[in-house]
Amino acid sequence: MGFKEVILTGGSINNSAFGKLGLINEIILDIEGVIIGQGIPLFNPEEFELKLQLKTVKKVTENILQLHYKVV
Repeated sequence: MGFKEVILTGGSINNSAFGKLGLINEIILDIEGVIIGQGIPLFNPEEFELKLQLKTVKKVTENILQLHYKVV
């Protein structure tokens, strides 16, 4: 299809599949001021590693920080 960039907003299965293939070059995470005892994981338990370098931190609201990482 000729795509050069995509935004991956899928769940842990998609995130892990793309991560395992080395197809993720940036990760943007929103950290909210709430602790939840249970939730949906960001990645499935797979055998791969992503080394990250922090690019920016942005205060989105009073209780939300956005962390922008580059995969190195």
